[in-house]
Amino acid sequence: MKVLVIMMAMLMTVSTGAAAAAIDWKLVHERTDAALRHLYDLDFRKAETVSNEVIVMAPNDPRGHFVKAMVYYYRMSFKGTKNDTAFGGFLYHAAKVEKVCDQLLEQNENDTKAMFYMGGIIGFKGLTYFSRGENMKAVWDGKKGYTLLVDALELDPDNHDAKMGLGLFRYLISQAPESIRPLLKAAGAEGDRAGGLRMLEEAAAKGTYARWEARRWLADFYQAEDMPVRAASHLDILAREFPDNWYLQRELADVRLYQLKQPDKAEAIYRRLLEMPILEYDAEQVRYSVRMRLAYADMIRERYAQARVWAAQVRDKAPSPRLKDDAVKQIEAIDNLQNDPIQRVSNAIAAGAWMRTNVLADSLRALPGGFLSQKNDAYAWYLQGAAYTELQNYGQAEECLRMAIGKPEKEQWLEAYCCYRLGMVQARRGKASEATAWFQKAAGFSDYPGERTLRIRLARERAALKKVTD
Repeated sequence: MKVLVIMMAMLMTVSTGAAAAAIDWKLVHERTDAALRHLYDLDFRKAETVSNEVIVMAPNDPRGHFVKAMVYYYRMSFKGTKNDTAFGGFLYHAAKVEKVCDQLLEQNENDTKAMFYMGGIIGFKGLTYFSRGENMKAVWDGKKGYTLLVDALELDPDNHDAKMGLGLFRYLISQAPESIRPLLKAAGAEGDRAGGLRMLEEAAAKGTYARWEARRWLADFYQAEDMPVRAASHLDILAREFPDNWYLQRELADVRLYQLKQPDKAEAIYRRLLEMPILEYDAEQVRYSVRMRLAYADMIRERYAQARVWAAQVRDKAPSPRLKDDAVKQIEAIDNLQNDPIQRVSNAIAAGAWMRTNVLADSLRALPGGFLSQKNDAYAWYLQGAAYTELQNYGQAEECLRMAIGKPEKEQWLEAYCCYRLGMVQARRGKASEATAWFQKAAGFSDYPGERTLRIRLARERAALKKVTD
């Protein structure tokens, strides 16, 4: 009997080894990459089909299970994390990833790839719990995933996919709201904004499976950090790689329109979006949102007739009351521009039309006396100062900004931004002490619209100034 048991065990070992040897790992890699490409093209059906192929080829490998779980994560993202069906599907497939990784770690406790996949999927679970308001689950899942990723990188510092997961954790923890910081501290999770971004950049450049996800997060983070050039660089790469992903295309166009002030480049992308297939979302809703953006892009470039056409299309046929209301307000704004010259100056700034800004601002001062209030006069001087700063005409910029800041009636946000731009002007001229004084003054204001953005810019300018003076 004992001999029979030994022979059976030997046979099982041989058959298991033969099965493992029979797996075409090159094909597993290629099909995993194909599944991810379908995922980032937002073709979730194809992504799931191909991830199933990977699971059949290598059922005890986490790759296929992980990609399939991410298909459900993305479905949930588009349907809303409060959608219980999508959430349940994600948890079900995430559990399969954990089970496979557990088995691998039982065989080899130093399997860094298993640590990465388990840490990664637990991390995404934590993000999902947080978005659903389940903070305790989010923190403790996050801590478990964080620890696994730290361990994976200690054993294999060149695991760039693991850097994506750990970099994401470290950045998000550094930006966590005050309400959950005590929980994070109790869990021993450490945030590191700069280090997190650096790890994500490494993953984007060198990762095997996580490089696209790293770029996606970096694009979001750089937008929030008011670093649109970096955001656009990642979105440009993603948009070229995944031309069928309408969401990435629209995000790139939005960065170009609203942050980089490049309405011409944004318009070209928006027009393509009107023609391309829209997967995994309400196509009409997306296209009407694009028309609203086109209306705004035409309005700030003084193409009022075309802007009105776009907005009227939304007003007359939009699938939601909110979009209709937005369109009505947009049409009113367009129609009122004839009697609102100060808004025309503001629109020229929004379009990145710096010379036009100066022409319009100068024309304001030719209007009859009393037309401009002190407050609007200060605003016009500020806009002109901002335009001259962008044109690198620092003498004119300083003159305009000092005129703005000298007006007795001005809003607090405008004074803060004037001080910031005066600091920029002095820094560009190499006058470090004057720049420092203006930046200090700008930092002294609080509780005004746009404060977060200005504080980010101030921190960046001060850091650059410190490098020069140290």
